[in-house]
Amino acid sequence: MKEMTMMQFAQPQWLWIGAIACVGLVALFVRAARKRRKALAQFASASPETSVDRRRRLARGALATLGVAMASIAMARPLAGFRWEQQPHQGVDLMFAVDTSKSMLAADLRPDRLTRAKLAVADLVRKFDGERLGLIAFAGNAFVQAPMTVDRGVFLEALDALDTEIIPRGGSDLASAIRAAAQAMSSEPGHRKVLVLLSDGEDLAGNATEAAREAAGRGLTIYTVGVGSRQGQLIEIAGQSGALELVRDENGEPVRSRLDESTLRGLAQLTGGSYQPLGADGRGLDALYAQAKAQLPLSTAMGTARKVYTERFQIPLAIALGCLLLELALGDRRRRARSVPSAALAATLGLFLFGMPRLASAESSKSSATSSYNSGTETYRKGDFDAAEKQFEAALRTDDVRLQVDTYYDLGNARYRLGQGTLASKDREATIATWKRALEAYDAALALAPGDEDATFNREFVANKLAALEEEKKRDEQEKKQQDQPGQGQQPQNKSGQGQQPKDQQGQGQQQPNQSGQGQQPKDQQGQGQQPKDQQGQG
Repeated sequence: MKEMTMMQFAQPQWLWIGAIACVGLVALFVRAARKRRKALAQFASASPETSVDRRRRLARGALATLGVAMASIAMARPLAGFRWEQQPHQGVDLMFAVDTSKSMLAADLRPDRLTRAKLAVADLVRKFDGERLGLIAFAGNAFVQAPMTVDRGVFLEALDALDTEIIPRGGSDLASAIRAAAQAMSSEPGHRKVLVLLSDGEDLAGNATEAAREAAGRGLTIYTVGVGSRQGQLIEIAGQSGALELVRDENGEPVRSRLDESTLRGLAQLTGGSYQPLGADGRGLDALYAQAKAQLPLSTAMGTARKVYTERFQIPLAIALGCLLLELALGDRRRRARSVPSAALAATLGLFLFGMPRLASAESSKSSATSSYNSGTETYRKGDFDAAEKQFEAALRTDDVRLQVDTYYDLGNARYRLGQGTLASKDREATIATWKRALEAYDAALALAPGDEDATFNREFVANKLAALEEEKKRDEQEKKQQDQPGQGQQPQNKSGQGQQPKDQQGQGQQQPNQSGQGQQPKDQQGQGQQPKDQQGQG
């Protein structure tokens, strides 16, 4: 089915380039005409130019200018009209229900429960390929923020908008979230439906068990993710003055919100699902999703429709080539005068031919880049970070800005993990160089999407790790210099058996994944401490 829409341009920058070229070409013609008149005036014996000459030159100039204009329009890739295409979908329908009650402001997970949950969902969704996604926000009641869709961008925009003010009614009604999910999700026969419920488990309404039984009868499997800690945390909110104030109960006592794992585990078991704590690093959600995919059979169905715009560059391209041929074929008795417009049009043709492959291969290039990105993601998951880096670099050969942002982000994560490997091998110089390249990748992602919270967080994390490593290197060099001086018997502290161990040596300090003794982790790593944001999985 085709529909018409307003004209759009995939690469509108070529319109400005073409406009500048046309103005320059007209100025060139005017200058040439003035020189010609001045030359004729200096030689009385010169034959006056005929009106035929003037008309031909004017026609050739107009053809050259029109050719430049049409070439620039073609290179801007005009899009007019579109058709709807149903995207085949193989996988499971995933509805995420995120608790947005005030208790989610507790800071027992950094920076707070709600932000940590949003980042975990965003990081997981970045790796999806084909799953249909939906989003529900709930507090005292529930609201569908994003209906089921295969469009990750739409889902992530809705996710980013979640806050504790989005549902005006206070409280935490788990039952309303379950019923909203059961109603909103697809009813296609045989299509598996999954609700991923992220909450601290405080069910103030108290009827979540009944709602879970109803959902199980409708074929809905509930997986629950506990957000928070068993010890709990006092809740702080901004008061009227803007300062943080503790939330208090009706008796004036500060409210401490604790993770209620028993409630969440019970809801999951009623529907055949399972429970995972999100964890301080946010990786519990990844582990839960891997478990869900292993338990539930994949099904194939038609996904949501997407717009496929129709390329219309062929028409201006044909006009541009026609103008070129006519300009070359148009005779002119004053052969020397032909050099100016012909040279200008030839230069324009060269520029156009330079850009033509981009028109013909725009779709295939995007498809190839997407394939490289997906391959890099899969390779990253398998732990082959060197191969993942190469595949992510190949995926950057695209004009799709959103794909570039995701690719630069994951490229930074792959380079961070590569640096971890060289650090484990005691090659500190290689680690420093690799982590600097990771920062370059994050910077590129932020240049394209300045508000990307994941890239901002990971860049700051890796920058801090790099600064600490460089400081450690400087300290070791100073200690070695002191040791080499006469009369100095003190041993450097990073040698076995002497004093305190630096953080890259085994046995001391905080633990890091894949390596003993490495402080905090960015959010894509497994292990201890704070995690990077691109891969959440194990709590």
